[in-house]
Amino acid sequence: KFVREEVSKSEAKLGADVGKVDAALTEEKARTTATNDQLGQTKVAVQQADKTATEATSLAKTAQGRADEGVAKATQAQTRADEASRR
Repeated sequence: KFVREEVSKSEAKLGADVGKVDAALTEEKARTTATNDQLGQTKVAVQQADKTATEATSLAKTAQGRADEGVAKATQAQTRADEASRR
């Protein structure tokens, strides 16, 4: 009888401890899922930002090329104006 009572007490305590561990595990799984969801959203945002940055870089290079052409044309025009002025 004593042994049965002690085993019963141990089983009850063990059951309570397992319940606590199970609850903590469930909570941790929920946190992990939320973190994974946030990570997925962050990855999408990073990909969008990278795409935008790539597009901006391309536009900047195009603008730089046009600006260089403009400077070259302005230099040519200045040279022609100087020549015309000398004549």
